[in-house]
Amino acid sequence: MKLLSTISILFLCTLGLQAQYTMRSISELRVNDADGVPELSGSTCEIRGIVHSPSFRTSGLQFVLIDEENAGVTVFSSDFEGYNAKLGDELVIQGTVDFFNGLTEIIPDSIGLMSEGNALQEPTPITELNEATESQLVTIKDVSLVDANQWTGQGSGFNVDMTDGTNIFTVRVDNNTDLYNLSAPEGTFDVIGVGGQFDNSAPYDGGYQLFPRSAMDISVEVVEEIRTYPAYTIGQVTTNNAEGEPDSLRVTCELEGVVYGTNLRAGNDLQFTLIDDNNDGIGVFSPIDFGYTVTEGDRIAIKGEISFFNGITQIFPDSLRFISAGNALFAPTEVTDLGEDTESQLIKINCLQLATIDTANWMPMNNAFNITFVEPNSGREYLVRVDEQTNIFEQAAPTGLVNITGLGWQFDNAAPYDDFYQIAPRYAADFEACETVHTEELLASSSITLYPNPAPEILHLETKASIEQVIIYDVAGRKVLVQQSSPQVNIAHLAKGIYTIQVRTTEGVWMDKFMKQ
Repeated sequence: MKLLSTISILFLCTLGLQAQYTMRSISELRVNDADGVPELSGSTCEIRGIVHSPSFRTSGLQFVLIDEENAGVTVFSSDFEGYNAKLGDELVIQGTVDFFNGLTEIIPDSIGLMSEGNALQEPTPITELNEATESQLVTIKDVSLVDANQWTGQGSGFNVDMTDGTNIFTVRVDNNTDLYNLSAPEGTFDVIGVGGQFDNSAPYDGGYQLFPRSAMDISVEVVEEIRTYPAYTIGQVTTNNAEGEPDSLRVTCELEGVVYGTNLRAGNDLQFTLIDDNNDGIGVFSPIDFGYTVTEGDRIAIKGEISFFNGITQIFPDSLRFISAGNALFAPTEVTDLGEDTESQLIKINCLQLATIDTANWMPMNNAFNITFVEPNSGREYLVRVDEQTNIFEQAAPTGLVNITGLGWQFDNAAPYDDFYQIAPRYAADFEACETVHTEELLASSSITLYPNPAPEILHLETKASIEQVIIYDVAGRKVLVQQSSPQVNIAHLAKGIYTIQVRTTEGVWMDKFMKQ
């Protein structure tokens, strides 16, 4: 168990100091009235417990907290920021007791992280899902799928029926777990998960479900099966079909390549990028580490199954073999656009700046964050992913123009998976000052006359060149106006202050500053 400093605890709890929160046990929150509604619904309280599940939401929070008495409750928020649920975290939560489709929840106002790496409760063996299993860690022995066709790998999650030969259980496979893109388990197996409920009518005594937390929660019996792993190049297994999914989804193979970046998972998980000798890359994800410490430049061989998560093609390892250390990396490919071609590639984008100078948008707290950078001349925006496992995380926000090197990422959970591309720098050195300003296309300052300056409503542009586009940025670098072709620009709607105007013409680009009165 890792104890957090008093300063860390107080900082994370600050949000809740303005209201009164009665200390409660989780068991008290779970007491229902005759209609199946929590007796404390709507009341504010403070509870304490250990995180027993990952968050089942892409944004916000939805995880299970269980206390030392083995009582559990679901923590839910659609927009809470600043905490990333990790198994074994000891939390103090202040918030409001709520209720949704039969499930008792606490909506957090503040979350205090007290310690990390705490032991979890052992799963309780059960033969029925009911009110007693809600927000509990449980296990069902010797089950099998009723219909393997229910294992669809589609939507925000899917339900499958499992049976122990006597009872049928509804199991929810959430798209935020690594189970989502795996093949349906075969034969007889044990399943572990946290209890849930989805019942929208009183007395809320149905709709009970089981939520497995990861692939490790399904324990398939050992059978006489020999999996084959033909050797492929990464390029052979990363082509996509018309739906944007890998052509090789669920194919088993052996891939060899060099490790790029750091491990983006805490604990015993693995998540990193592997790039082969053809400079083709693929993500690697595993809930176990095989005794391997991720080190950039290592050459490794992985036997496993091709999987897919939010647009990213990955290999899910069955084994990992170290070959050599200190191998050379490919130089980053300079790009001006993020897309499918940049996924799991080492890339570089030159001369960008934060889309806002408000450093509050650079948010190193407890979990990764996305932030937008912009290329000043073109106004093109890029989404940069800053992960908490990198040494960038506690650095101050970069200032001025920077070149950014990183690995191409994607986070798109809907077919055809052709959006939400990102660049993920690996460490602080991936941000470097942009020393070369591309001036060859910039027009001389006298090429265009701008008046009046300051201006109350209309800006006039006089030039012999043909104007193609006018873009105005505020002092934070945010694009606030785009106009085509006209030499007159209506700025009446802009707030008073200093702005940058960029004029693209047939002869080049002209930039200057002006004041809005």
